[in-house]
Amino acid sequence: MLGPVLRGSLISLEPARPEDIPLRRHWFADREVTRLFTTPDVPSLAQEEESFERAARDESTVLWRVALEGAAIGQAFLFNINWIDRQTLSGLWIGERDQWGKGYGSEAVRLRTAFVFEELGLDRIETSSMDVNIGMHRALERSGFRCIGTRRNRFRQDNRRHDEYIFELLRGEWLERQ
Repeated sequence: MLGPVLRGSLISLEPARPEDIPLRRHWFADREVTRLFTTPDVPSLAQEEESFERAARDESTVLWRVALEGAAIGQAFLFNINWIDRQTLSGLWIGERDQWGKGYGSEAVRLRTAFVFEELGLDRIETSSMDVNIGMHRALERSGFRCIGTRRNRFRQDNRRHDEYIFELLRGEWLERQ
């Protein structure tokens, strides 16, 4: 499903839009962006359109664009929402490199996390990040997430192995910070 509008002081999380698909493909093609979270494959336009349509229909997914003054600079999402166990997995990336280091990722994490606990009423949120994505680690920790484990040698990029760090935040821990 497409997420509701969540406004912060710096950015907004807004429902993802089909017209952002070419921009997402541009971000996937930028090796400096993708080296932080995925393999260097650039999806075709048809693959991106299919991915968007699938996410928009999926009740266990919430998809947002990270918007700065109305322009998309990244994407935030929830996936594998488990209503029985009241937990979800999450992801976030800022695709516009000139917007890195300005606090937009931290605010997106805060907005997304508040939505999980306040609006969806879930008890646990989990995310993971490659070892080289220090900015994301900081953004998560600022919102109260803690690293609970490491999947060693999880990814291979540029002929080098990378670990994946797993972060979680529980509703009770989040409430204590409020």
